[in-house]
Amino acid sequence: MCVRPAFLGVALLALALATAACSGGAPRPEAPSVSEATSTPAPSATPDAASTPEAMPTPTPEQACANGVAVADPEAHPGLVADCVTLLSSKDALRGEAPLDWGGGLAVADWEGVTVFGEPPRVRRLDLRGRA
Repeated sequence: MCVRPAFLGVALLALALATAACSGGAPRPEAPSVSEATSTPAPSATPDAASTPEAMPTPTPEQACANGVAVADPEAHPGLVADCVTLLSSKDALRGEAPLDWGGGLAVADWEGVTVFGEPPRVRRLDLRGRA
């Protein structure tokens, strides 16, 4: 669980005040004052990518296609990279109701409904009929 420092300070202050009210005494000296609790700068609104891998940004179609996986040799096959970028950019419109397993972690030739052949290799056929 991630607790923001400002929230923690306010929570400690509230706990100290509640304890004092129940015991009839003054708040403990180690409890932070309201000004200390509110003056603590809040952490950045963006999550730390190292601590939350699921929060890592999604690569752009250009990045996904030039990663050496979707297109094995992107520098030697710029046409296939361009085909890959076009397909990824159009993925949501093409998928219909069912998800497509297209992405930078899988070779374009292995994408559902995509046929790659020729020299240089290019996407030669796209067939998404019969998908649920």
